[in-house]
Amino acid sequence: MKEVAIIGAGMTMFRRHLKETGKELSYYAAKMAMEDAGITKKDIDMVVMGSAPDAFDGIHMKGENLLDGAAGVGKPYVRVFNGGGTGVFAPIAGWWHVASGVADICLVVCEEKMGNCYPHPQTAFR
Repeated sequence: MKEVAIIGAGMTMFRRHLKETGKELSYYAAKMAMEDAGITKKDIDMVVMGSAPDAFDGIHMKGENLLDGAAGVGKPYVRVFNGGGTGVFAPIAGWWHVASGVADICLVVCEEKMGNCYPHPQTAFR
């Protein structure tokens, strides 16, 4: 197994983001992490996306939706979600891919946008 290191990090502020989409929040966090690491999109071999199930915000195939905001277009990616453990499991999934030799640089991006102005999609099934 290869040795693995976290070489950069980025995080948006914990506050209401009424105007920003989940894709924009992913972009900001990914951009900050890449700048912190001193890398560009070209250096990234794959992306691990962590986000809640699609029904939480009504976006189908949320991983694919967020991917271009997270520097992942045209790159292999994996989306993970584990209830309240997604933020812990996503870096573990990134570690697996680097340690196993599948990727040299794996960008891990987790996104969650709560308090959206749209009604919860679950009401459609009542």
